[in-house]
Amino acid sequence: MSFFNPIRANFRAENIKTGKRIQEIRRERIEKAWEEFFEAKIASMKETWYDLGYNAKEIALLEEASVISFVKNKETYREDKKRAQALTREAAESLASRK
Repeated sequence: MSFFNPIRANFRAENIKTGKRIQEIRRERIEKAWEEFFEAKIASMKETWYDLGYNAKEIALLEEASVISFVKNKETYREDKKRAQALTREAAESLASRK
């Protein structure tokens, strides 16, 4: 059977569609698992920060810093890292000023 035979071309097109559907389902499942993992990690970190004496405003800053550091973006990695460090520093200074 020729590569360009209509039956073979149709079969190939169906396989491509099926593969794309499967890939989309797997991508969604993986993203959901990562999201659940990060949410659980943030919840655990919030408890720790609360135990250390941070207030709600400081915990919000620390949470934002953590979210920024969780997601790695090649183009903005340095800026993100600096922003996360600044937020963490701001929260620590706020805690230190209250104690």
